[in-house]
Amino acid sequence: MKVLFIANCVPMRGGNMSLLQLMKELSQPPYNVEPVLLTTFDLERYSSSIVKEASALGIRCITARFYPFKWYYSKSPMSFIKYSTNFLNYRRILKTVRKEKFDVIHSNSSIIDVGGYLSAKLKIKHVWHLREFGDLDFNMKPLFGKWQERRLYRNGDRFIAVSESIKKRYLPYISPESKISVVYNGLPIVKQMPETDIRQDSDEVRFCISGAVNEAKRQEDALKAMDMLVNLRNIRNLHLTIIGDGYYRERLERFVEEKNLTEFVTFTGWIRNADEYYSSSDVGLMLSANEGFGRVTIEYMRAGLAVIASNSGANPELVEDGKTGLLYPTGDVGKLCDMMERMVTNPGLRQALAAAGHEFSMTHFLSADNTKSVYNLYLS
Repeated sequence: MKVLFIANCVPMRGGNMSLLQLMKELSQPPYNVEPVLLTTFDLERYSSSIVKEASALGIRCITARFYPFKWYYSKSPMSFIKYSTNFLNYRRILKTVRKEKFDVIHSNSSIIDVGGYLSAKLKIKHVWHLREFGDLDFNMKPLFGKWQERRLYRNGDRFIAVSESIKKRYLPYISPESKISVVYNGLPIVKQMPETDIRQDSDEVRFCISGAVNEAKRQEDALKAMDMLVNLRNIRNLHLTIIGDGYYRERLERFVEEKNLTEFVTFTGWIRNADEYYSSSDVGLMLSANEGFGRVTIEYMRAGLAVIASNSGANPELVEDGKTGLLYPTGDVGKLCDMMERMVTNPGLRQALAAAGHEFSMTHFLSADNTKSVYNLYLS
């Protein structure tokens, strides 16, 4: 089986990391799928991209110019101009792809429609992976309104939603409902939780928050909670590490300086592997208002961290409040501050949540299960 995967060439965030793992596992026995990646031009300003990562795995990549139909600022004249060039872009891509015998086209994002165009022209089945809300998480909206979504999603033979929350978001645009399957993202199991807790070497409780640094991920809420804990409640045996990079970082750094939190907060920038930071942390924060899945939440659990998450998006599907983590009302910095204080002052609770979360993550959200489900969907 030969599959054309289509993705945005953006920094290696959760959606592209999950796709990379899927392509890697599908290319191996017992599936032996031949994956080919079609993506937008590789941009040198990114520290990493799916083109670089896929090429390192020996996956052949085709780069071309195309633009999404959902934009952060949907009324910007430039967004309309760029999207209008897809009329020519898609014809060039079609000429390239037509030469090959693909069995399935697999689009990795809800915001790009080139897969639907190719599917219609080449009469190839199209699987559309819905990984993000678009509007609720990144404020991305279709250029021509909801009717455009409804029209474009007709070009999907099957849809994969990464959570029940995502499925609910897209149901009004897709009919019949049986075309949508919920397949949770999966992570490979690479190691077990350490038998000895290396985090007991210090009285300092270390928090971390991982992901693209932007408004949607709400790192600023974590900093506001740190300000309350350090400057109002005089709790000083704690530290926050912000793992990732993005346009919002400068604003966060100014906040840290203004609140005299420099010794309590560390910015790492983009890193390839966050394991070293997870291994020296105690608590992982997932604060997004509307997280489509929350890959890093499972990463936290696998690494043996206790989890604090907002109670919106897919977070309640991954975290059972009081058992595998703590949930707080999204955006309520006071409640978040209270939960962080509980983690600092109650090591027993912290360790119990971490242990339960780790056990849960080792039996759920496995990449092998994800790959098998996707492959069976191809066969159907």
